[in-house]
Amino acid sequence: MLYLGFCGLTSIEPGKFFRGLWFFVYWVYNGFLIFYLLDSESALVTDSLISRPLLTVLLLLYPLIDTLRAFLIRAYNNKSPFVADRVHLHHRLADKGYQHWQASVLTFSLSTFILVVNVLLFSTIGLLGGVALTVVLLTVFYYTFFK
Repeated sequence: MLYLGFCGLTSIEPGKFFRGLWFFVYWVYNGFLIFYLLDSESALVTDSLISRPLLTVLLLLYPLIDTLRAFLIRAYNNKSPFVADRVHLHHRLADKGYQHWQASVLTFSLSTFILVVNVLLFSTIGLLGGVALTVVLLTVFYYTFFK
């Protein structure tokens, strides 16, 4: 929804979109969502199912991991962390032959799968178990799809 609102404001040519602004809009939207999730006075449906901080991290898991990974790779290669290159995970998928929509659906599906598994198992495995499970799933997904 926000994407459509900003298309007219950021069009350089018809049909072109400056993605850097989309990244900013995405983080502002998620910032408001995080503040709402972490507000102790609001009641959420998920309160009895999963801890709010874990839910917040799981909702932002893919962009956090992808951004941190790209920054670390660039720093290791003595490049600026803000330089444009093809180290992001969606570029790896594109290089493996996935189309843009396929890469988007795959990353969304993997993120959703991790979130749902954590919500379903949180009452059994607890917070530390959820974090451990997430690390294991991320490792398996990385070597299965992105390596």
